[in-house]
Amino acid sequence: MAFGMAFDRPGSMAAAVARGAAALVAACAAVLPAAAWRAPAAPAMQLLAQRADYAGEKPTAGAVLAGWKGGELAAWKRSVVPEGVRWSSPPLRPELGEAARVRIVLRPGGASKVNVLPVLAVKQAKAIQNQMRGINLPLPPAADPGKPVTVESDVKETLRGNWSDEADQPPLQRIEITLPGASPDKAALEEVVFESEAAVYEHAAAGAATVDSGGVLRPAFFVHTGASARVTIDVPAGEPSLRWHDAVLGDAGARVVTVIDGATRTEIARATGRNPGWSAAKASLARWAGRRVTIELATEDDRWRFLGFPLGWKRQGIGFFGAPRAAAPAPADTPDVLVFMIDMLRADRVGAWGAKVANVSPVIDRLAGEGVAFRNTISSSDWTKPAIPTLMTGIWETTHRVGAESYTDRLPEGVPVIQERFRNAGWRTGSFVANPLGSTLTGVTRGFDTALPPRYWTGQVGPLGSPSAAQLSDAFFAWLAEEPDQAFFGYLHAMEVHRFAEGNYAHPPAGMSPYDAALQDVDARLGALLQKLAAQPRGRDLLLVVVSDHGHSLGEHGKEGHGISVYQAEVHIPLVLWSKGKLAPRWVDGITSLADVAPTLTEMLGLPPLPDAQGASLAPLIAGTQAQIHDFVPSCLLRFVRFPDAPQQFTVVSPQLEKVIRVAGGSTSLYDLKTDPMEQRPRPAGDSPLVGVLERWLAEQKSAAMEFRGKFGSASGPIDAEQVERLRSLGYVQ
Repeated sequence: MAFGMAFDRPGSMAAAVARGAAALVAACAAVLPAAAWRAPAAPAMQLLAQRADYAGEKPTAGAVLAGWKGGELAAWKRSVVPEGVRWSSPPLRPELGEAARVRIVLRPGGASKVNVLPVLAVKQAKAIQNQMRGINLPLPPAADPGKPVTVESDVKETLRGNWSDEADQPPLQRIEITLPGASPDKAALEEVVFESEAAVYEHAAAGAATVDSGGVLRPAFFVHTGASARVTIDVPAGEPSLRWHDAVLGDAGARVVTVIDGATRTEIARATGRNPGWSAAKASLARWAGRRVTIELATEDDRWRFLGFPLGWKRQGIGFFGAPRAAAPAPADTPDVLVFMIDMLRADRVGAWGAKVANVSPVIDRLAGEGVAFRNTISSSDWTKPAIPTLMTGIWETTHRVGAESYTDRLPEGVPVIQERFRNAGWRTGSFVANPLGSTLTGVTRGFDTALPPRYWTGQVGPLGSPSAAQLSDAFFAWLAEEPDQAFFGYLHAMEVHRFAEGNYAHPPAGMSPYDAALQDVDARLGALLQKLAAQPRGRDLLLVVVSDHGHSLGEHGKEGHGISVYQAEVHIPLVLWSKGKLAPRWVDGITSLADVAPTLTEMLGLPPLPDAQGASLAPLIAGTQAQIHDFVPSCLLRFVRFPDAPQQFTVVSPQLEKVIRVAGGSTSLYDLKTDPMEQRPRPAGDSPLVGVLERWLAEQKSAAMEFRGKFGSASGPIDAEQVERLRSLGYVQ
């Protein structure tokens, strides 16, 4: 439901709900006139979603790479700086660049947070490193200034996941720890520990976690040597099989899968390889179809034995069972769903949206003509980090606030995301992303069975400086080939347009700018992907979403870049939904939002709605039963990494295409986008009703943000020790 309904005249809410319900009934019939799309008839049984029983001995600790405490901290330089109190480490060994986590014990001295800055040997000024690598960790609100507090943070993304460093792995030089506003007399550093990847798995003999093997992330059971995990499931009917990905860390034994049916144990798979990376695995469950059985996942201590006693030292390793699930082939009327994100693509540079350059985007233009194209879609923000969580949750930036405090902000655990809806209903889910802000660095890989962040392509990127759309496509098709009988939900996030100014497109064809050349390139890559996908013998429909996260100023208003303003150049984005023969061609003039994509997909595929979404389903617009679904569409700029102290900006656009922009502490301007689409002629806002809409929305958002934080926690900073314990209590980590 549109947030703006709260501002309708008294008594209109019930009528609006009634009209909306009737429209949605009509829309469902109009959108899918033939055989309706549906989720797999027997949804895949996700083993990780079931209660698991773990057995085995907790491993001996051995994941510390380096540590300092007591007198050892004398090697750290302590200084009082304008920000507060700072400690700088001595030069660090190169292998500490492989650290996965840092643990810090300190006395806060009155500080409310701790800033951790890994300093790397890269071609970036220190100011840029501060902006892009600094980790802000909140301290407990009631922390005693003079008593020790422990905080933990993963540092893997900061060290190896930053999008400026895909081509190499810069060594870690040192680390700085700052307590802003701390009293020098009370603040103290008591211990610093760098931990390896194995530290994530040391707390238990077996458990569940997100596992990175070979640069590919998967939710998985981790099982130390000699331990096991057991899950009881109802095996789907038909021709079911158990599907998972096998991986190993260290000197683990064989990974063995056993079906326990009453008193009968049947081994169905055994893996003994030790190569890094994941291997797709599959074993038939047909003999147990429709029955309740227990699946045991074990890592054997397979040493030679004499008279029953093992010879030699116990193996020290971990077996991983990635995204295990029991599934039957998906029915033909379950469609594939692909979201193709073109980073930084502004609408008015696309041919179908009125671009002046011919043949710049023929594939997108064709899709817009054959599908449903939305003429007036506004992004929730003007840069990637806040926009992608909105795409995946339907929640506005002013509520989730990812990116509002730090470059390292992440979407809190527990916030429902669209990919979880698809995974839980039986689709395979995969993420193939060239910008870490659309992946690991923003915490939006949750819900994907397979996620390839930019660091997967370390050492493989070309002159573009990021993985190319062709590389994303190749990885995507390799993933599809593993299970061709399953329907997929795929997310591809291409960076060609974002990289237009970095030399790859410096010599464009005549009549084109580098930006146009980059768009033409990614457009062709999209066309090649669709052509290859059409040639696959999949036998199911494809629902395609083509969208951008934000635009880019190219000289308008004297600005170059994005994250600068909420003018149309930076927030007006293209949006197309296309499915051959299933969606009637239509241009939609009504105002729409990036936040509408996730609610639309749940509506169209019959999935449970996202309960916290503030966007609305576009089904009535797709069906042509309504001209408008929003009373207004908002966007904002809360903070941008390059200009962290710039004033915040807010805007709302009305169905009449009036737009009001407010700069915090500054002016409020009004524009008529029908006659002034690039906002060249501001008008005094005066007592325009749209100003009142903006003010009421901002007031609503203050309480919405507080409610969100109370429900899910803060987006500020990577996970700390307190959050780890909270997630363990909820069952997210073991």
